[in-house]
Amino acid sequence: MSSPSMESIPKNLHIFESVREDSPDFDISDPDILLRLEEQEKKHFWHQCRCRMIRQFMAQVAIPQGVRILEIGCGGGNVLEYLHRHGYRIEGTDMHAPLCRRAALRCPEVPVYVFDVRRPPPSFEKRDYGAVLLFDVLEHIDDSAAFLSACARFVPSGGYVIGTVPALMGLWSNWDAQSTHKRRYTRATLRQEILKAGLSVVHLSYFFRCLVPLIWFQRRYLDKTTPVADSQSRKHYFLQSMSIPSRPVNQLLGGLCDLERLLSLVVPLDALPGSSLFFAARKP
Repeated sequence: MSSPSMESIPKNLHIFESVREDSPDFDISDPDILLRLEEQEKKHFWHQCRCRMIRQFMAQVAIPQGVRILEIGCGGGNVLEYLHRHGYRIEGTDMHAPLCRRAALRCPEVPVYVFDVRRPPPSFEKRDYGAVLLFDVLEHIDDSAAFLSACARFVPSGGYVIGTVPALMGLWSNWDAQSTHKRRYTRATLRQEILKAGLSVVHLSYFFRCLVPLIWFQRRYLDKTTPVADSQSRKHYFLQSMSIPSRPVNQLLGGLCDLERLLSLVVPLDALPGSSLFFAARKP
């Protein structure tokens, strides 16, 4: 196991292989942006509502709370903490030791591992989880089908691969480009990737439908797609883009998203596209 240059290593953090800072795979943002992200995850309606949507979807797919699950690409631990707090037996992993340290400190009772799931350490070769979770991870991967297949190695036959991705290329903007997204998905393109990975499709559902007009307008007229030229400009762009709406607006948009979530339990909304897409796949 390698030793990262961190002040202290929490007891629940286990480091096998961390991405080197000079590696092309190292896309972690600087500390100022990470702090802004943590603040956003705690206060921004999108992050809070997404956690509630994830929990609802997992209940619909019937993932029992007693099943051991692994969140791949857990980042700083926002969803990890939420699902642990609601009774799930969850563990987390990411390629970036600084992010995993934040997750481990945020969730001191949850094991957090640092390694690349495409090259798992030998001790993980025989670990079987009931499900692996990928929340807004696939859009960063060049070959998402191969990555799904690699993640499926952690579940036995009948186990689940579950996640969310950004949806609709019509909503593509400079934010996607600067966030190193490769694509946004539709139900059809995501289904194709799941099948190509050798998995069967259990559930595909759009959500955040109420945000589509707002995001389209914002990205069509306010967020220009001109590339950000240098690191300082990129940082300034991110810090501006990650600002939290005023409290009334934040509460209004959060209320609309929660209303959609509850409405989806009683009214079929499948015909309406959303800005995000949930998927559940099963390993044969």
